[in-house]
Formats: sequence, C-alpha cells, structure tokens
Amino acid sequence: VNTSGEASKQGFSLEGLRDAWPKIQELKHVAIDGLMTMAPLTEDKDVIEKCFKDLEHLGKELGLRQLSM
Repeated sequence: VNTSGEASKQGFSLEGLRDAWPKIQELKHVAIDGLMTMAPLTEDKDVIEKCFKDLEHLGKELGLRQLSM
C-alpha cells in the first residue's frame, strides 16, 4: 500500500484499496493475509510514523493481522 503517496512507489492508495477490497475478496484463488508499505526516505519521524499508523489502521479495518513495514 502506498501510504506515503509518493509517485515513485507502486501499490494501492489507502482509499484505492478500501474501494477495491470487496472485489478482491471475491477472487477465489487469491488470499491476502496482510499488507505492506514503505515509508519515504526521510529523517522526519512524524512522516514515517504516519505512514505506518495509516497501514496499521487500514489492516485493522480490513481484518488483516499481518503487516510488513
């Protein structure tokens, strides 16, 4: 999940995954166990923490327990 919104990173945006989640769950041969994100390369700990907290909240919202950050 692109929690930082950086154009150089791939993946769903937070809202994009929320919107796509019902259709993803309908896929018979796809099982999603968790989410992954990468924070931007910065020394600003607030920016990094926000990226990770956003993923944590989304994981809880979608019922996913595995997070890779």
